Amino acid sequence: MEVTDTVSIALEGKITTCPSGYRSLVNFYKRCSCYYNTVIFIDFKPLYWFDANLSALLQAILYKLNTENNLTFSLDVELVKAKYPILFRNGFLANLLTLADNARSTVRSELFYPNDDVKFCEYIEKDLLNHPQMTHLKCEGLDEQYLELFSNIQKHAATTDPVFVCGQFYQSQSKLNFTIVDLGQGFLPPIHKFTNGAISNAKDAIEWSLAYGHTTKGEVQTGGLGLYHLFEHCKNAGGAFNIITGGAYWGNNLGEMGTRDVPEFVGTAIHLIYNCG
Repeated sequence: MEVTDTVSIALEGKITTCPSGYRSLVNFYKRCSCYYNTVIFIDFKPLYWFDANLSALLQAILYKLNTENNLTFSLDVELVKAKYPILFRNGFLANLLTLADNARSTVRSELFYPNDDVKFCEYIEKDLLNHPQMTHLKCEGLDEQYLELFSNIQKHAATTDPVFVCGQFYQSQSKLNFTIVDLGQGFLPPIHKFTNGAISNAKDAIEWSLAYGHTTKGEVQTGGLGLYHLFEHCKNAGGAFNIITGGAYWGNNLGEMGTRDVPEFVGTAIHLIYNCG
């Protein structure tokens, strides 16, 4: 269908890897989702900070809007290059411009379809685990845990849409944030079914999934350790682990309550925040 109109919608304020940053991006999605067959001009002027690892979530949002609403997107390349050149260095906007990542701070923005196991594993090994800032964190065996996580998305997300990934090292904090996003059904539906309704909300589904050995694969199949081990690795290195699904934002860095309510967006986002100091 032909695209005829152009509408300007802004990304605003400070968008970081936290509940308020997630709210900002989902609110951007909701504003855009009111339109069909339209060019959305993404206005970066009101934005004064954007965590580059959140390119994974923004890319997932743009993909969903394009496939479901036939929206296409434009932006002021020179303005973004001046304010946020990192988005051209990490490959998120590679179709518009590519800049060299001379500081080697990025884990490139990429997407993988559910049958891209080999490509995903190669990416994790080369781009994430062999990143200069990760080499001292004793990452042996983590590639298998990431592969299990990817495999679980294939089995339980109930979607053929791609998985979106991106990471960024923040030197001032000595943190490397890595984000994985899928557009599937989220944690709750399969866990609710597997537990015969005992787990009935997104928060409890997240906490159930993080318990050692919990899996919806059934007793005769192994599994459920990938998420657990990835969480333990981040935590033991002094980092953080966030899971956002079904309107719940859970994180071991969010204080005693551990969970915040956020606007619901399909699928699941996982932030792995590594302490590289």
